[in-house]
Amino acid sequence: MTDDSTVETCRRRIKAFRTSQGLSQAELGRQVGLGQSRIAAIEATGSVTIAQAAAFAEVFNVPIDMLIYEHPSAVTDPPQLQRLRQLLIDLDKLRNDIRKTVNMLGRPAHPAGRR
Repeated sequence: MTDDSTVETCRRRIKAFRTSQGLSQAELGRQVGLGQSRIAAIEATGSVTIAQAAAFAEVFNVPIDMLIYEHPSAVTDPPQLQRLRQLLIDLDKLRNDIRKTVNMLGRPAHPAGRR
């Protein structure tokens, strides 16, 4: 991919999806068949092949356009679906933050209503 805005979007999205799913660069690399250093380079430059972008999309369980376009499917998706997609992304981020906080406290999280 050579369009500067596409490259920048891809770079940011790959890192955001990786961190929101709690994956290290090495873990993501194993899942897509790349080394940790290549994942670091992709997150720094956004330079990926279409095949690599497709592999990332599969691991993240999102359509490839979510990785390469700033406003994916904005024309075809109704606003409600766009909002739902953003809420799910935000929910994943919150879930990851909760896990990190629980790990910092050094004790397991208790399900709601159970202690």
